[in-house]
Amino acid sequence: MCSMYFYLLKLFCRPNVGEPIKPFFIVGLGRCGSTLLRQILQASSELHIPPENWKLGNIIQSYPRLCNCLSWEEFIHTAVARVEHQGDRWFTEAPTDLVHDLLDVDEEKQTLPFLIDRIYRFHGKMSGADFSRWGDKTPMNVRFLNEISALFPDAKFINLVRDRVDVVHSWAQLPDYHEVTNPSHRWKTAIDKADEFQRAYPDKVITVRYENLVSQPEQVSRRIFEFIKVDYPGSTAFEVDHTEEMQEAKDIEHYQNVFRPITTENIGKGRRNLSCRDKEKIDAIIGDLLVQKGYDRPI
Repeated sequence: MCSMYFYLLKLFCRPNVGEPIKPFFIVGLGRCGSTLLRQILQASSELHIPPENWKLGNIIQSYPRLCNCLSWEEFIHTAVARVEHQGDRWFTEAPTDLVHDLLDVDEEKQTLPFLIDRIYRFHGKMSGADFSRWGDKTPMNVRFLNEISALFPDAKFINLVRDRVDVVHSWAQLPDYHEVTNPSHRWKTAIDKADEFQRAYPDKVITVRYENLVSQPEQVSRRIFEFIKVDYPGSTAFEVDHTEEMQEAKDIEHYQNVFRPITTENIGKGRRNLSCRDKEKIDAIIGDLLVQKGYDRPI
């Protein structure tokens, strides 16, 4: 089933015309430091990273099915509407200029990579950014690594990993997330998918631990910039107000730590604050995997 899907994706998705598109994708699982990394990377004038795009994987997956029954115009409206209404605060007003620009492109450019590239570049333009390359910060895209890679062969992936016990504790502070079983299973799924993809494409992926990012921010950030082949911007990367491009995040309560100096105080918070019962549940599900990944068991 999976091999047939990728055959159809390659069959129906024509490659982009012109210069290769070389995006990068921050993946993993929510509450792993992806917003912090977005803040650091956007210190580079070369880069633009919009808020999360929860529909990218869905747009790519649906393309082989829809491209035979929808015109280019219809698919444009479908894809843009998904990002507009189901992305994370992408547009403050209807992106009509984007739609008009896409409708006017030559037939040879009417490809899915071109469409997605234009959506991301339009967001950057509307944000006032002057950049040459875009990235994506949507941890859940760890579920679509193969699909994204098939669409953008030159893409790079930054896989963020954090101690699951701390992630569960962080999730538990959010509305509607008050149990540990589901987040533990999601962490295992994210780890398994990233590991499988990295084994198949080791040159496409760099795995970064949240704990290393906050305890050795300069060293780890230099390695990430080198991996995506962008000049390291120096200490500017750690200035919390170095960019106006993350204004939408400043209104979100659980992003507030990103706008404070980098700290290690959240390392180990889950083991300190979660109940023994919750830590036992986590251990039963992913205790062995935590040890395999270099973390202590919850109990």
